[in-house]
Amino acid sequence: LRKVLGTRKANLITQFLLESLLITFLAAVIGAGLSELFITILNQSLGEVISMSILAYPILGLYVFLGVLAVGVLAGVYPAFYLSSVKMIPLLKGMKLGQVLNLGSAKILRNGLVVLQFAISSTLIIGAYFVYSQLQHLRKIDLGFDEEQVLVVSHSFRSDENLQALRNELLNIPGVKDASFNDRLPADQSDNTMSTMLGPEKTIAFNAFQVDPFYAETLGLKILQGSWFSPTQPTSDSLVVLNESGLRAVGLEGDPIGQVFGNYWRVIGVVENFFVDNYREEIGPAIMTYDQSTPDQLAIKLNTKNLQATVVAIQSTWEELRGEPFEYKYLDQNFAEVFSKEKQNADAVLIFTILAIFISCLGLFGLAAFTADQRQHEFGVRKVLGAGISDIIKSFGYDFMKLILLAFIIAVPVSVYAVNLWLDGYAQRIELGVLGFVMAAIISFGIALFTIAFQSVKTGRLNPVETLRNE
Repeated sequence: LRKVLGTRKANLITQFLLESLLITFLAAVIGAGLSELFITILNQSLGEVISMSILAYPILGLYVFLGVLAVGVLAGVYPAFYLSSVKMIPLLKGMKLGQVLNLGSAKILRNGLVVLQFAISSTLIIGAYFVYSQLQHLRKIDLGFDEEQVLVVSHSFRSDENLQALRNELLNIPGVKDASFNDRLPADQSDNTMSTMLGPEKTIAFNAFQVDPFYAETLGLKILQGSWFSPTQPTSDSLVVLNESGLRAVGLEGDPIGQVFGNYWRVIGVVENFFVDNYREEIGPAIMTYDQSTPDQLAIKLNTKNLQATVVAIQSTWEELRGEPFEYKYLDQNFAEVFSKEKQNADAVLIFTILAIFISCLGLFGLAAFTADQRQHEFGVRKVLGAGISDIIKSFGYDFMKLILLAFIIAVPVSVYAVNLWLDGYAQRIELGVLGFVMAAIISFGIALFTIAFQSVKTGRLNPVETLRNE
């Protein structure tokens, strides 16, 4: 009608572009508001997983504005030039736009966008499966020590204090198995390293632990060779216990007990490797020295079913002997905090996967609705020729399943590369298995089938009289 009334093609193109920019701008405003809300909720639920926002970084607003211009123009330029050149007479006679325009030329673009969306969502589904599989693997890892029922009291003890007397009083409490004064425990976020020269051009950095004779028993460290420090031996800063990684690092062969490295340190024992900081790094060399000059904390090993009563008794003894507040935590909280950070990342991946699936479903549903409208005449002819509802549904859904299959085929190598890259960040990682891809395929195809089910049934139940009436 506008062309009949004399509107020029340039005016129509301008109208289409402005409409596209306006819609994109409104979507950006709504999206920006929802993103700020989503980031706030996500950070409150999972911790500080996303630190950037438009409110914190106004420069992002400029990028959003440039994105609106780019998306608006790209989305509007094709229909602007295409629709402005449409023939007027067929449309004025009542024909549909799809019958006048050759929309088949845009089929590759439409299908390509759906394939891209589902390839991304399938990649995220595969990634989420292996992320959570890795988390389950981390839960089962042997840490190399017993972190259960170990009470940690952070306190700076003076060198002139009678620590043995305090330890003896604690051991008299029912449920207290052992106690150790030390300056470091696994995963306590402390950073104590010690470098040792093995040669003119070779230096080794150890994770250093200052311990007492009861440290190994309190934590349940496994002694592989030699022995631990003895309460009867005098404190000597040259006697050390190494872990397996430390033994390999110094290159001691055969029986390492009694051997000297770095021209100073003498090995009296070797313990099994135990995790020091986190799950991602390889267990590095660790060195333990007998030093009770100024311990920073007390570890108390409990062995009781009535945990609360034992803790109350310990608190009473502590306050009676020291006259100070009793502040404590459990050793397993150290690794719980480390694991919590890993779980936050996994939960973030899961949330983004759900969002990607939702967006993919919207794209697939839109394409299904568009395709159903364009193929009404074809399905009407098929039904007149004897095709049943199931035949129509199969014909309609088959084309979409091919797109989903193509998307999944693209997603497999991409996800293999991405997941392997992520898993390589862990010292102990799982291997990729077929089950993860099978489950991801089932989920992807199930979601796709559910998305197009409505249009499939609706298309299959079309009345050929209505679809062929205007032909």
